[in-house]
Amino acid sequence: MKSETKVIINIYAKVLMATWLLGIIILFLWRRISITTLLYDQFLLITFLILILSYIFVKRLFSKTNLNRTNIEKFAMSILIAILFFSTVQYTVLTVDRSRSLYLLQWVQDGRILMNNGNVVVVGIAEPEMNVESAIAQRIEENRFRGLITTHLNGVQHLTSLGKAHLTLAQIFAKFFNLKGWYENT
Repeated sequence: MKSETKVIINIYAKVLMATWLLGIIILFLWRRISITTLLYDQFLLITFLILILSYIFVKRLFSKTNLNRTNIEKFAMSILIAILFFSTVQYTVLTVDRSRSLYLLQWVQDGRILMNNGNVVVVGIAEPEMNVESAIAQRIEENRFRGLITTHLNGVQHLTSLGKAHLTLAQIFAKFFNLKGWYENT
């Protein structure tokens, strides 16, 4: 029984890694070819593709063993793999593309956050909805609480080492997946 469990875990781990890698490669290539398609739509289509491929891979790998699993169980695991992929890309790539909290880290690094008589001023932000003082002040407090930025006595904001790490990771995702929202707002 223990050997059977190891084989099952091994099969699902292989399928998970193979389909996730394939999904990331497809997303990377799609973002290079066309950034006009909505990012969320790309996630959904790739997730559907992963669902189909993972089911095919699971069926094929189980056919090479003497383990009997129902098609429902195989399909359920394929659905789980697809949901995990969708959740991962949605909460990483989409967050980098759309998060004002992450944009703020770039603005702090660029020195575009200024304090003027206790009010927050962002310099060089073209989009009016991005330059709402109360929203920016809220993000500054959130990022300060998370330990990503510090405020010096003169009111100048600086990134902590953790903030720099977050920003570097966001920049890598933005560059790798060609994230239009990130580039337009930072």
